[in-house]
Amino acid sequence: MTTGRSQMHSIYTLSLLAFTVVLTGCGGGTERASTSSSVQALLRTSILPVGTQCPTGGQSLQFGLDANIDGALQDDEVQGTGFTCTGSSSSMRVEVLAIEVGDARCVNGGSVLRVTPTGGTPQNVVACNGTASSPGAQGPGGPAGPAGETGAAGLTGPAGGTGATGATGATGPAGPAGPVGATGGIGATGPVGAVGAPGPAGPAGSTGAAGATGAIGAAGAPGATGATGATGPTGAAGTPIPAFIQGRFLPMQLVDGLVLTCAATPTAETCNSPKINGEYVDLSSLDTVTYICGAVVGTTLFNYQIDPHSGMAFERVASGWAYGLSSVLLAEIVCN
Repeated sequence: MTTGRSQMHSIYTLSLLAFTVVLTGCGGGTERASTSSSVQALLRTSILPVGTQCPTGGQSLQFGLDANIDGALQDDEVQGTGFTCTGSSSSMRVEVLAIEVGDARCVNGGSVLRVTPTGGTPQNVVACNGTASSPGAQGPGGPAGPAGETGAAGLTGPAGGTGATGATGATGPAGPAGPVGATGGIGATGPVGAVGAPGPAGPAGSTGAAGATGAIGAAGAPGATGATGATGPTGAAGTPIPAFIQGRFLPMQLVDGLVLTCAATPTAETCNSPKINGEYVDLSSLDTVTYICGAVVGTTLFNYQIDPHSGMAFERVASGWAYGLSSVLLAEIVCN
């Protein structure tokens, strides 16, 4: 940036950017109106929260003269303030204009900081250059600085002759106390102290929530057998079972104390769907079929049997057994 007497005209447009300083230029940091001024014009920005000057928030631009020459714009040095709001097209135009030497505003020259809001009136801050003065008298000398560190020891010279022993000098005054040494490390933890006496019992807490139901306990021993109940009434008389007739199948008959029923008896030697005590007879068992034929018809021969390995049925024929009889025919017993 051009300073002093040379021509100066810098323009900046401040919109909603995250500036920490407003004017940045050739030298870096905060750019003042004139780096050679006795009093300088400064800018600063800050974030506006929602609901103050801007419904959606934004930035505040403040400007003025650095009256105390500390390089920062203090609150009591602010001469003007402008705003830019988030989401709007508003902006702040910042110009730094040079003032030539001899100008009525600044005899030694200076600069003008001009801030113009969008569609608004410009606001100017004038900073004039100071007059160079002759050097003042030399000030008094400052106090002596602290002694420098002791240099390294030089080489030991040759030993000289032993001189006469001088008189013992007086004891010098005690030197100043040295600085306090660094704090030592934390010592080891001491032994645990004795257990204190129990404090008074606190108030009873509120009753906690009911716990989950426990597992079911083991079953208890069986109770004693109760007394025999009264005899119930006699049931209705059942269907009488016909007397056993040796040599033929009947729809229902007693065989060695067992009730044998047949769904049908096409012949005296045939029993369809035989049951014993209400359960179907396993006709694949040769022993069972042999027993029934022997007990009812009086013979151990019958016309069908089952191969226990293949599960296929055989039919007795004149020459022996015919293989391949369907097992559905085994729903009946035919004795010979």
